Amino acid sequence: MANLFGNKVIGKVSLVEHHQQASDNAFKMFKNTLEDLTEANYDIKIDIAAQQSIIAEAKARENALLDIEKRNADLHGKIAKFFDI
Repeated sequence: MANLFGNKVIGKVSLVEHHQQASDNAFKMFKNTLEDLTEANYDIKIDIAAQQSIIAEAKARENALLDIEKRNADLHGKIAKFFDI
């Protein structure tokens, strides 16, 4: 319980110093948390960009394969029609 009267000493620090230190520590923890979250979000954005690049490259390969498949199917159809198969 807080001492409302007088200058109580806790260890070698005054009551005011004790509470100031506790308050400073709490603010420091919040500041560190905010810095950690900022850094984490920065890292996440880098990973998202990397994944988007991988996805775009995979989509380009998929589209190329789909084009080849369509071209082969078209040629198959023309040859089959030519030979009446």
